[in-house]
This record gives sequence, C-alpha cells and structure tokens, in this order.
Amino acid sequence: MDLGAFERWLRERDASVVVGEQRIVRRLLRRDRELQGAALGVRHGRCVAVDRAQLLASASPQELGVDHELPERLIVLARPPRGAEGDPANALARALFHARVHEALDRSRPSLESIRRRVHQIGETEFDEIRRVLRQDDHLSPSRDVADEEQERALWVELAALWLELARFEPALRATTFPCVRDPDAVDAIVAEGLDVDALYAASCPPELGAIAASEASARSLRASGAHTPAAERVLAEASRAQRRDPAASARLRV
Repeated sequence: MDLGAFERWLRERDASVVVGEQRIVRRLLRRDRELQGAALGVRHGRCVAVDRAQLLASASPQELGVDHELPERLIVLARPPRGAEGDPANALARALFHARVHEALDRSRPSLESIRRRVHQIGETEFDEIRRVLRQDDHLSPSRDVADEEQERALWVELAALWLELARFEPALRATTFPCVRDPDAVDAIVAEGLDVDALYAASCPPELGAIAASEASARSLRASGAHTPAAERVLAEASRAQRRDPAASARLRV
C-alpha cells in the first residue's frame, strides 16, 4: 500500500486523524514548550495528540488539507518526507498506533497502584534499565515542574505505547531495544492490560498493510536470530511478494 492509499483509507475511516507536514508537528511542539506543557498529549516528532483549538492556533484548515469540521480531539501525524528510508505508509501506521495507545491510556489514567504492580511484575531492575533507555533515546518529554506521580504515569504510558508498537510491527526489536527484558512475551501481556490492543491496531493499520508488515517483520526476525535457514527465507520472501501483488495471497500461502 502506498502513502496516498493509506491517507485515503484514513480519511474515509477517521476524521480525528490528520496527516500534515512535519513543520506543523514541530510548530505544535514548539508552541507546547512555550506554554510550558499545556494540554498536549503524545509529544513526538512523528505524532501529536492535541485539542482542536490548539491545532487551529498553529495551522489553518487549508494548511492541513481538511475541508470538514474537526472533532474536539485529534491526532496529528507527520507525513514522512520524500525519500525517507523505509515504507512511509507503514511508518504512519506505526505512529498512529503508538498515538492511539497513548491516548487510550491517557483517557483511562491507570492508577499508580496498578502501574507499580505491573512494574513489579516486569522487575524493578529491568524497569530501571527501561527508564534509562527511554530517556537516552529521547522518548520522554522534559519533566519541567510535573509532579513525581505524573512523571511515573507518563513513563508507564510511553513504555506501553513503544512496547506495543514494537510488538505489533517489529517484534524482534523488543529484545534489541530493551536487552534487559528476559521474557518479552510476558511483558506484552503486562503492558496490554486494560487495553483493546487488537481494536487499536485495526483502527491504525489496514489489513493489507498489516499483512505486508507482518511478512517483512518475520523475515527481519529470522535474520536477527542468526539462524541460517535459506528455505524459510525463500518462503517469507515469496509470501511478501505475493502479498504485494494480491492481499489474499498470504492467507493462501499459509494454508
């Protein structure tokens, strides 16, 4: 699926998601810093969750390319620039899924008690390392004068969003990104608690794009394992090629 097809799928499905130029997302982030962190949700260079008034204070409907009434709360995705590495449609789907997990957790506001219970399940030592990784890789916003409890909640929300994004789109990278985690599959269940992850994924990634991403992620995972299995590589490569030609092909190949 190319970028134009993905954006059309998104416009037909969800008016609360806007795809704009990267400068618009940067403008929103800069304005948020000027306002000392007022009310923005997800704060990443690739996606921002924002109220309608905040968005329209930073970009006009014409600049956003929208001609319909915008809902009160929106997710703004930064369109990948021309020539960017990787599949731009897949990059947008990942950013959208990440933002949807973020927003779902921001709405539900899991209690600190439940967050601490899940941190204990993951392991205190492992979670300390996860915190360092998130800070070093610039996944956490500057804390400013935010209360410790809110920082604790924000850390959990970002871990859940990033972890589930990797689990759905690049499962092999869970161990690469967080080498301290000994049982990634167990962490999948812990961070997904209270979330309808399948529904969030279905609202973020068209079936045909998801099937392609799964085939390519399987191939990367196989290569990352170091196993020398040329026959399996050929099957995965053929599945990926067939899926691009015919969205129903991968299902036939797996039968």
